[in-house]
Amino acid sequence: MPKNGSDHTPTTAQVRDAYVRAMRNAFIASADEHRQEFDRWLEQHDKELRDG
Repeated sequence: MPKNGSDHTPTTAQVRDAYVRAMRNAFIASADEHRQEFDRWLEQHDKELRDG
């Protein structure tokens, strides 16, 4: 019996689904952070960009 006390072994599909879900969530969080960072940068430099 595994250390966690469960005799359940996940299938390859279950492991893949969990991995894909975790990677997707990490990507979404990262993309949102990049969007927020760009918005802050644009706010700081907007006038310079418009005035050339």
